Amino acid sequence: MRVGRRPATAVAVAIALAGTFAVPAGAQDTTAFHELATELAGAYALEADHHLVIVPHPALGLFSLFDLEAGLARPLEQVDAAGGAVDSTITFVYGPNVTAVSPVEGRITFVRGDEGVVNRLLWSRDGEEPQLGRRAPLRREPVRFTNGDQAELAGWLITPPTDGPHPVAVILQPGTNDRFAMWRTAMALAVEGIGVLVFDRRD
Repeated sequence: MRVGRRPATAVAVAIALAGTFAVPAGAQDTTAFHELATELAGAYALEADHHLVIVPHPALGLFSLFDLEAGLARPLEQVDAAGGAVDSTITFVYGPNVTAVSPVEGRITFVRGDEGVVNRLLWSRDGEEPQLGRRAPLRREPVRFTNGDQAELAGWLITPPTDGPHPVAVILQPGTNDRFAMWRTAMALAVEGIGVLVFDRRD
């Protein structure tokens, strides 16, 4: 299991996103971003044991890419508009390191299937053959529950597609209140057959 592999890359991306990249003008529409985040976020299988994870950062209105096998971490910049189900693809690019998206070194194109839902991506890199990644068929069940103060919390129970029962991990990142805060870890666990509960905190 590769959970926690090369943790410095996750820290570096977080620092880069927080301190270097400006939030794009369209990112102020938080509802639109959350809809896109819900559609794109997940693990995509290039091979049986090789997954790319797409991580949304709602506070910044940005996405990042994590290669769980190679430890690659890059912020993504959208280069076309996501205009709804009528658009069959959504494209992002990334640069040479966690602090720059130029010069462009790679491209991620999300592809919607016949039902209008993103079910795969195409990963293109300079000098290499494009790779097709299919969305890992993880189950994502909306859940709601109350904490000790009777405040209602919402999140997702993410489980592998295989028959259970499955062990389940509860993911909570101190100091954050968004279900995507530990998304890379959640996806790394889920593709290894471990269920995950992620939820939005209420302080």
